[in-house]
Amino acid sequence: MLIKKFKLYTLLILSLIIILLVNSILIHAEQIQKITSQINKLSNQEIVESNCPIIDSIHFTGNNKLSSQQLFQVIILKPNDPVDEIKIMQSMLRIADSYKKIKLKVTITPILGKVINHHISIQFNIHENDIMKNY
Repeated sequence: MLIKKFKLYTLLILSLIIILLVNSILIHAEQIQKITSQINKLSNQEIVESNCPIIDSIHFTGNNKLSSQQLFQVIILKPNDPVDEIKIMQSMLRIADSYKKIKLKVTITPILGKVINHHISIQFNIHENDIMKNY
């Protein structure tokens, strides 16, 4: 239980860092690689969680400039995978990078649905911001 809370707090802190970086237009390819590398190091640590719910579905809301199909292609999470906070963060980074390529700032909020019969849905709420300038 303590490990699960720690991972949740880590996920929240990393989410805030990503939101701040993306909104401040400070994420560059090098920084994204550095953050992804740190996340990968965390994901390689063995943490035993036997009761991870299974992802039933993944949805996107607020995405007008990129289709849900395009976003599905860039994320790491897939239906029938166990919930993994690290993969959620990596997926958020990849979504942000996709928007950066089309010169849009974006705020991404992952919403985990209610666990029902050991299954869960994930929704990425996306807020597309103004076009990046001087980039």
